[in-house]
Amino acid sequence: MSSRLSSLLVQDGVVSAAKMADALQRQVIQGGALDSNLLETKAIDEDALVAYLGRAASLPTQPTGIAAAGLPLPEVIEIFSLEVAKRFRAIPTTLRPGGVLRVLVTSEVEIADIDNLALTVRQRIEPWVVLEFRFFEALEKVYGSAAPVRFTRLLQRSQKAHEGRSYPASRLIDPIPCFGSLSEVRLSGPPATHAPAPATAPTIDATPAPTV
Repeated sequence: MSSRLSSLLVQDGVVSAAKMADALQRQVIQGGALDSNLLETKAIDEDALVAYLGRAASLPTQPTGIAAAGLPLPEVIEIFSLEVAKRFRAIPTTLRPGGVLRVLVTSEVEIADIDNLALTVRQRIEPWVVLEFRFFEALEKVYGSAAPVRFTRLLQRSQKAHEGRSYPASRLIDPIPCFGSLSEVRLSGPPATHAPAPATAPTIDATPAPTV
């Protein structure tokens, strides 16, 4: 989905064509997702970029990653191994009622990959897109896999930039897309409850979610 992300940023005038070309060229050399290369070249502010990630992927966003999403239960890790996480570039977080497992994914995610992930772990999958450095932060916190230096630096830069200012609210999709079969979930999750309304309403995007 990098092509859609680059198109949106340039079309909206958020990133100039020249800066986008620099980031894309850097991506070819350094690897990584487009969002990492845009941040490393300082072509766009992190908070603005994460909103565009959601638009490009048609998924909800989690600006602070695993810190807000929550760590997975031990039984989730048993069915969602490090090998699975690396294969699908997805990190498990909280297990919701009905066996819906929230996962953090990068902007490189494809719908077919999420479908295959749901089949592999036999859970309903609710994907939330995060910046690539947040993905590696989550990988380290959940599995103990050390993040590469470039992503550690981006995380430190983010923390410093947000001293004295809050991170943006999560961007929601209505309805939030969910993948996989309800009839084959391994873990059912906690019983459904009626949660109180959040103190600060998140941003809601009514863009139609993909049909699965």
